[in-house]
Amino acid sequence: MRARVLVAAILVPILLVLALLAPVWLLTAVIALVSGLIAFEFMRGAGLTVHARCTAYAVVFAAGIPVWAYFGSDMRILYASLVVLTFLVYYEAVISYRGESGAAFRVLATIFAAVFVPLLFVSVLRIRLMQNGVYLVLIPFVAAYCSDTGAFFTGRALGKKKLIPYVSPNKTVAGAWGGLLGAVLGMLIYGLILRFSCMVPVSFPLLAVYGLIGGAAGQLGDLAFSLMKREFKIKDYGNLLPGHGGMLDRVDSVIFTAPLIYCLILWLPAVGT
Repeated sequence: MRARVLVAAILVPILLVLALLAPVWLLTAVIALVSGLIAFEFMRGAGLTVHARCTAYAVVFAAGIPVWAYFGSDMRILYASLVVLTFLVYYEAVISYRGESGAAFRVLATIFAAVFVPLLFVSVLRIRLMQNGVYLVLIPFVAAYCSDTGAFFTGRALGKKKLIPYVSPNKTVAGAWGGLLGAVLGMLIYGLILRFSCMVPVSFPLLAVYGLIGGAAGQLGDLAFSLMKREFKIKDYGNLLPGHGGMLDRVDSVIFTAPLIYCLILWLPAVGT
């Protein structure tokens, strides 16, 4: 518990500096680094790092997606990259196949790590590149981590009935409701900071909607990657962050929250309007 709090106390200020003060190119570089790292952690968790070239493809393509988003998100480049990646991964599977099981899983897992996860996670950068992005970019993190905090403390205090024990044995129904409440409260507090410290107009009802939807998405993301950990028979994706596991263990909820928040900002703008 002490290690978990200490790591959070270090990471939160770094996150704030990167999101609010760092130039966009530096934030892009950090997101590219994190994307490559979580692709590697996923491949390791799936037991696929023995296939060095497939792991390298996953890491390189995952790190390249934030760079692609920063330079304009040209869909022709993404399409061509997907074609190249698919050909490379299937080529590796075909030439190395010796009748053993797992070749199809390797192909799908590599594409998932290289493309699907970073395309969701890069929504953080897309939000930062929007108008008023400096105020918006923290919203996915506020929703995800306030949900995580609310679920943790509510679950410890009131949790009795397990939520989905076969996927995540420590999560409770009370914790899930506490997570949603924590996300809504966190979002409203963030709205107060924007309104009265930054003098940015906000819609508090819409921010509450952001918190509710973002908190639910964050919990689903946590459960989704926990499900894969059960399948892979591992406890954590890594040990980079004491008390938290690997980088993927720390951002799994944001991977699901960020794209939904991005859509909400596009369709139901709550800040700066």
